[in-house]
Amino acid sequence: MTLDIRPPAPAGTDDATPGRRTENAPAATDDAPAGIGTTRARRRTEDGAAPAEQPAPEGESVPGQGGRGRRTAPAGPPARTLRDRLRRRPRRHLRTPIVPQMEEQDCGAACLAVVLGAFGRRTTLHEASRACGVSRDGVSAAAVVRAAKRYGLTAKGRRVVRGEGPLLGLDAVTVPSMVLLSGPHFAVYEGIRRGRVYVNDPSLGSYSTTPETFWESFAGIAVGFAPGPDFALGGVRFPFLRALAARVRPYAPALLLAVLTAVLLTLPAVAASFLLRAYLTHVTEGGAHDWALPLVLATAGTAGAVLLGTWVQQSLVNRVLESMAARSSSAFLWRMLRLPGSFFHRRQLGGLVTRVQMNDGLASLLSYRAAGAAAAAAGAAVNLAALVWLSPKLSVVPAAVAVLDVLALRLAAKRRGGMLHRLHSEQYKRDGVAFAGVSAMETIKAEGAEESFFRAWAGWQARAMDTAQTLAAAVVTPLTLPTALNTAASAVVVVAGTSLLLAGSLPVGTLLAYLLLLNGFLLPVAQLVGIGSELTVARAQTALLEDVEHTEPDPYLTPVLDAPEGPAGLRGGLELRDVDFGYDPNRPPTLSGVSLTVRPGEWVAVVGGSGSGKSTLARLAAGVLRPWSGEVLLDGQPREQVPRALVTTHVAYVEQQLRLFEGTFRDNLTLWNPAADEAALHRALADAEAADLVRSRGGLDGGTVDEGARNLSGGERQRLELARALALDPVLLVLDEATSALDARTEALVTHHLRRRGTTCLVLAHRLSTIKSADRVIVLDAGRIVQHGTPATLAAVDGPYRDLLTESDEEASAAGEEEAAAGVADGAVGRGRPGNTDDTGRRAATGTTGSAS
Repeated sequence: MTLDIRPPAPAGTDDATPGRRTENAPAATDDAPAGIGTTRARRRTEDGAAPAEQPAPEGESVPGQGGRGRRTAPAGPPARTLRDRLRRRPRRHLRTPIVPQMEEQDCGAACLAVVLGAFGRRTTLHEASRACGVSRDGVSAAAVVRAAKRYGLTAKGRRVVRGEGPLLGLDAVTVPSMVLLSGPHFAVYEGIRRGRVYVNDPSLGSYSTTPETFWESFAGIAVGFAPGPDFALGGVRFPFLRALAARVRPYAPALLLAVLTAVLLTLPAVAASFLLRAYLTHVTEGGAHDWALPLVLATAGTAGAVLLGTWVQQSLVNRVLESMAARSSSAFLWRMLRLPGSFFHRRQLGGLVTRVQMNDGLASLLSYRAAGAAAAAAGAAVNLAALVWLSPKLSVVPAAVAVLDVLALRLAAKRRGGMLHRLHSEQYKRDGVAFAGVSAMETIKAEGAEESFFRAWAGWQARAMDTAQTLAAAVVTPLTLPTALNTAASAVVVVAGTSLLLAGSLPVGTLLAYLLLLNGFLLPVAQLVGIGSELTVARAQTALLEDVEHTEPDPYLTPVLDAPEGPAGLRGGLELRDVDFGYDPNRPPTLSGVSLTVRPGEWVAVVGGSGSGKSTLARLAAGVLRPWSGEVLLDGQPREQVPRALVTTHVAYVEQQLRLFEGTFRDNLTLWNPAADEAALHRALADAEAADLVRSRGGLDGGTVDEGARNLSGGERQRLELARALALDPVLLVLDEATSALDARTEALVTHHLRRRGTTCLVLAHRLSTIKSADRVIVLDAGRIVQHGTPATLAAVDGPYRDLLTESDEEASAAGEEEAAAGVADGAVGRGRPGNTDDTGRRAATGTTGSAS
């Protein structure tokens, strides 16, 4: 195969628009030009046209309209409404909220949430994704428009023609608009200000660029939005603080105790400052030095109390951190494991693993950093109160510094938010290119593509470094400002305090005590600024984690209290009744009206061309997917009414993609189940013709599988996958191309063993030997059953099955001729050519170069 890794376009300048994630382009709508099409699956439709936009049904409610603070826009045409105000005063620039996308397919839904937020309707990405019907193929503009109309927005699409002048015709685009960029990818056009184009990109955050650079990626398609008469303001904000509070709540007592300890630690320092003030006042007024020893002892006692209190505080925080990290990570992973299979179909698996690790970072933020922030805030308040008591006039300076620090923090967070998301996006893409290249290193070596791969990786690396430098330059001033302000504040207090001292209105002891407490006030304020800058990262991470928390778990895993008692065992019967299923709710289903029955002990082969829906049918039969409509029955009972523990021990599924991991043979075969039956495991190895393989590699516990199973051949991997499924002793076995890498003799032996078991088999295959040995054959075409019957009956009539047999015969004939020619060439140089074998040395029966023994 050829590895396709495309490097990003050269950045050139900071204004260059970054590369886009692959997304669905807009579909043609009544409001949009016909040229707006969708990508991926939509490009594979026969006529290439997207379904026309359907108007929102009358009386249809606004999605997610519940919540506090909801205000309905006036239905009449008064000039004060938001809609009329925007229409009367068209804006060339409108700042919109940032809604980062979670996955590549979320850009359209994120744009809808951005536009709704710009008009005053707060919407989470999760809610917008459900309203748009985002699938693994993304979402079309038609779906976004339909969802927007259900929220009460009006939408109008147009094709933008590049014009003359400095703005190149972009000043005619409605603000805000969802625009189609290269990739294809959706983003929100915020308008033009001071000759620059402002874009809110769900994958990169907000950025500005020149009109010329924007046109390099702009496809000329824009969908403008405006509030309609039924548009409703309000909605629900992203529950960031509530989500953090839910994580902290179980550990609130320990954290409160740690914060209280930190507050108490500020009191000895304040007391020492006042004691020093009293001592200096006593000395300067002519008193003796008899207070020196008590002052030293008090200072030593203060240091001891601070040391003890710090140890207690750190011990409490450490215990909270360990407990929170372990509990949150395990609970998150367990929650994710209980989600339906559809959740994983449109999300990057590497990103999901990263989300598990994010729990550790949040645990550190909510324990160490949160406790430190609370302690800093309390310490700053105590010190500020003491400063005001000592000198109200001088306290104006530290109070002003605190206000300026907060403003600097807000400015840094504002600049950092979009750039940080952009940096993370580019780093993920860079790492993805590196992972893909290393995983396909054999292909790269074979094709001599090392230089191309390095250029692709270096392009993303350079872009990520440029973004990191831009981010550092943008926030360096706001983040270093507090340090400069603290230094300036100390200098101002010294000068002003000296003036008051010379004027006789401020004793020298009070001034020194004030300077000591001033440092105790400014340091906590600086800590709060540093912690506040981390909240931007925490907010993005919390949004990623909440994506898992808000997804409904798989109904099969949710116990039903009043469900009827299921059978004691299964016999292997399978039935699908008028099943419809698809991966995109905005497109026709992948399978439509599928009905089939498999009797216990029967072998049924499912055949069809690529994309006919065979693998989807296998996933439905195995219970990995749930049908949109229709029923899946096991032994005549709906699958939902059969206990899951019974299904998982009686139904096994071997998918097309092999899933072996690094570890021992036993772990790979039992999936870490310590209660696996030893006898059943050895019988499974024997029936899968894998017993000799495991024995020769060191046994179940001594033999290991390397990362990616790279120490095993394709045939060996398939036999281990079969053994894993057979170890359950299933009565129903779903095989999706599960023997495609086996030689003819091994496949025949495995088939014989399975027949002897009496296992019901639903087999998806292309190989003639597998198809002809089945009791019945079902032919799929475009998601529908077009033929069914015995192999002999279907071969005797014209139809898709006979066409498939003819194609297979031609392929086998061509392969035989190639083998024969290769054998003659080998014989010409006096070398015998052995038959095709897998790594165990079994000879393939080719009929020209050898025979099976």
